[in-house]
This record gives sequence, C-alpha cells and structure tokens, in this order.
Amino acid sequence: MMNSRFARALFTLSCLALPVGAQAQGIELPFEGFLTGADDMPASGTMDVIVRLYDAPTGGTPLFEETHTGLAAVGGYVYFTVGSTSTLAPSLFQTGGERYLGITIVGDGDELAPRFKISFVPYSIHALSADTSGP
Repeated sequence: MMNSRFARALFTLSCLALPVGAQAQGIELPFEGFLTGADDMPASGTMDVIVRLYDAPTGGTPLFEETHTGLAAVGGYVYFTVGSTSTLAPSLFQTGGERYLGITIVGDGDELAPRFKISFVPYSIHALSADTSGP
C-alpha cells in the first residue's frame, strides 16, 4: 500500500529559496525534494501534501497552510511551489524571525521531521515593501 510506504518518508531539501513572483502577484517559494518509502526506494505515484510555515522548529501554531493535491513523485523527486494554492503574505517574512517549512503527506500521519528552515533569500521579500532604505 502506497500510504504505508510513506510513513517513514524522507524529504531531502533542495529548496530554491527564491521568490517566484513579485509582491503584487503574490509570493511563491519553489520546493524540490526527494522522497523514499519505508523500503528506502524512491517513491513514485501521486499524493496530497499539506504544507505549513511556522516560527519554530518544533511545535507551535502554523502561520500559513495550504494543500497540494495530486502531487506527482517521479523516481522519488517531487516539486511544488509554496504559495501557489493559497496567498503567501509578505508580512510572514517582515518580522525578521526564523521560519520553518513543515510537510505532511495526507494519510501518512504526522508531519515529517525535522522541519526545513527557510533560508535568508525569502527575507529579501521585505525589500519589496520596505518603507525606507539603508540598514
């Protein structure tokens, strides 16, 4: 059964942490990963994935959530864009605090651990709406 294969899934982050769209168009962050099943073989097939952003590496309340349905894993590789199904507000990155990406494969239980820390580049989104220049 496919769902049980993903119970111990592993996403290897290859996050291209660059905003895809400008502020007026909304913000999108591409995510690329490699998924294996419980047998350590590359996963293939379709799945639904819930993506959440947090301000903590564990626990906490999601600051953002969206679901990607019918996501295809081909030879283990998966790709989706955070912010493509729900609006990702620039204000999420304007406070300067750390942000973490949590991923749950629907039907497989708990969120994958550890969460992925979002790197520096998305914080440049703040520059799109900064009131002043300089430090």
